[in-house]
Amino acid sequence: MDADMHKRKGGGGVRILHSLKDERLESWSVLTETTVKDYLNLTRVAFDEQGNLPGQREAQRTTTALRIRERMLNDVVRGAILPPIVIGLVVSGTAFAEAARLTNETLFQLVSELDDSQISIIDGMQRTAVLKECAEKIQDRAIRVELWIVTKTAHLTYRMLILNTGQVPWNLRRQIEVIHASLLSELRARIDTLTRRRFEVFSVDDKRRRFNPGEYQANDLIELYIAFGLRSTKIDKEAVLATQFSQLDMIESAANPEHMSIFSELVASMASLDHVFSKATVEGEDRERGQIVSGRELFDRLPACVGFIVAGAQLILGRPGAGTRSFSEQEAARAAIKERVKRVVERLEALDAGAVRQFLDFETLNGLRSQPAGKIGEFERELFLEAFRLFLKEDVGQMTPCWRALA
Repeated sequence: MDADMHKRKGGGGVRILHSLKDERLESWSVLTETTVKDYLNLTRVAFDEQGNLPGQREAQRTTTALRIRERMLNDVVRGAILPPIVIGLVVSGTAFAEAARLTNETLFQLVSELDDSQISIIDGMQRTAVLKECAEKIQDRAIRVELWIVTKTAHLTYRMLILNTGQVPWNLRRQIEVIHASLLSELRARIDTLTRRRFEVFSVDDKRRRFNPGEYQANDLIELYIAFGLRSTKIDKEAVLATQFSQLDMIESAANPEHMSIFSELVASMASLDHVFSKATVEGEDRERGQIVSGRELFDRLPACVGFIVAGAQLILGRPGAGTRSFSEQEAARAAIKERVKRVVERLEALDAGAVRQFLDFETLNGLRSQPAGKIGEFERELFLEAFRLFLKEDVGQMTPCWRALA
C-alpha cells in the first residue's frame, strides 16, 4: 500500500471498543475511538462532496442556528464530548467476512484500501463541520466513531432511515444526499455490467448539461432512487419529501436484499431506451415552447425518468401500502420487464430515424401535455407513470396508447 493512501486515510490511530453484528441486515456495527485528525482525514472527501447541500446551508442562515453551532464549537474546544459520529463503509464480500475477526491493525488495513466513494457520513455532518473549524486546536483529541460495515448501499440506506425515524421528513432528503457518493458509485459499477452503452453521471461540480443519451445529473438519479423506494411520483424537493407513511414504504423497500439490483436494472433499461429513442433526431424544426420533437428529449425531462422508474418499481414490488410481493413474483416481473425492453430496443435499432419518430408519436404526447402552468409538473409525472406502466406490461405497436393511458 502506498504512502499517499496512508496519509490520506489517517495515521492509523484507531482502537476498537466494541463490535456487534446486525443479523437483520448482515452488517457490522463497530464502535471505535480515534483522533479528530484521523477522523477528518478519513471523511474529508465524504464531507467536501456535501458542501453544496441546500438544506444544511439554509439551516445555518438563521441567527438561532448560528448561535447553536457557535456554542457547540466553543464547548468542544473546552473539552465537551460529542455523541459518536456514524459513518458507513461499503466493502467487498471478502472484507466483510473478515470483519468478524477485526483487530485494530486489520481495521486500519480495511479502511486504507477503500475508495473515497465507499465512505459516507450517515449521521454527523454538523459535528464534522464543527470539528473541521477547530481542528488545529484539538487534532489529537479522542472522539468516538461508529462504523457501519456493509456490502450493499441498500443496507446503509436502511440503517440511515432507521437512525432518523421520528425526525422531520426533510431530514430524510438531507441524509440520502449525504450517502449519494457510495450510491452513485455502486450504480455506475452495476450499470457497467448490465449494458455496454454509454452511461455518464454529472455532479454539481461538473456544471455540465445533458446533450447526449445516457447522460444524467447526479441529483436526478438520487431522486429516481427515492422515487423507486417510495414507489410514488409525488416527491416535492422544495418542501417536504415524504410523509411518515412514505418513510415506512422507503424503509420496507430498502430492506429488500435485491433493492439496489432492481433499481440498477431499471436505470439500465431506461438508458438503453434513451439511446435507441435518440435515433429520432430533428434539426431546425420549429416548435412550440416545451414541446418534445426528438427522441433524446424524452428523458431530458425528470418527470419521464421518474415515471419510468416508478412504473417498474410498482410492477416488480407492488404499489405502496400494499406490501412487498413475494420473491418469485418479483423475479417474474423483473424478467418480463427486461425481455420487453430488449424486444423494443432490438426492433427500433433496425428502423430508420423516421420510423422511430413514428413509433414514439410525440404529436399525441405533446397534445396531452398542455396543462395550466401550475399543474404541468404533477400531471406529467402521472401521465408518464401510466404510460410506462402500460409500455412495460404490454407489447404495443407504437407509443400512442401509452400516452393516452391516463385518459
